[in-house]
Amino acid sequence: MKTLAFCSLLLLAIGCSSSSNTDLLDHRTLQCEAGDDLAIQAGLEAPTQSTNEAFTGSLTMLVNVTNNSHQDYTITAIRIDPAQSSNDSTYDLISAYQKVNQVIPENEEHLFRLPVSGRSRGSAFSREHGRQGVPFVLTVLASNGDQYRCQFSVPDPSF
Repeated sequence: MKTLAFCSLLLLAIGCSSSSNTDLLDHRTLQCEAGDDLAIQAGLEAPTQSTNEAFTGSLTMLVNVTNNSHQDYTITAIRIDPAQSSNDSTYDLISAYQKVNQVIPENEEHLFRLPVSGRSRGSAFSREHGRQGVPFVLTVLASNGDQYRCQFSVPDPSF
């Protein structure tokens, strides 16, 4: 009986002393829907390489974040990952991450430029599969703990 009471008190003390567990409840992962505090758009800056060659190299992803809320938002990081369905794509995008500290005042927007890279799967693969888009997941992290995870697809830069 004493052991049961002691274990109960120990568990209660551990639960009360750890405030970091409740901090996780304040963080949200949003799927970039209409009406969210942040509106996010993404696209590739046009590559300068000839379209006849297999494209391998650096690109710039343009990420426009609009603050639709009634408060300032601080963006702390941007991450780009290939979407799982990218196996059908004619271009392999490589994950990219950029740490930032950008305050976006209410009702304003900011354009981020994120270097990304990847490689074309070659002309034979491209002819076989046609002009496929390059799907990716864009994650925008805010200082309040919110994460916006958006699904996008951009045209294959090797065409």
